[in-house]
Amino acid sequence: MSRTAKYMKALVEKAHATKRVADMLYYESATHVFEAREKVVLDDLFVAITKRANQGFTSLSTCEEPVLKRIEIKAYLAKKGFTFDSNAVHWDNPSSPGELK
Repeated sequence: MSRTAKYMKALVEKAHATKRVADMLYYESATHVFEAREKVVLDDLFVAITKRANQGFTSLSTCEEPVLKRIEIKAYLAKKGFTFDSNAVHWDNPSSPGELK
């Protein structure tokens, strides 16, 4: 590999690293904006999840909490490690974390 090719490879690797950092910062910023915008909904949802967990349950039905039908809420919870089936969110499921079904 010539010196120029090595230099170009290093530039590409640096650009990829810079892009990953930019993506992470964008995701963190977008997450904070979402959490601020949906604060009341998320607070209420986590109260319901905590109540169910304290009762020994490992899931919460979309019938009990209709907000769980919103795709952006599902995506947020998936990023937080929750899993879903067709009609419930699970917090103690052997499936991979964040798996949307």
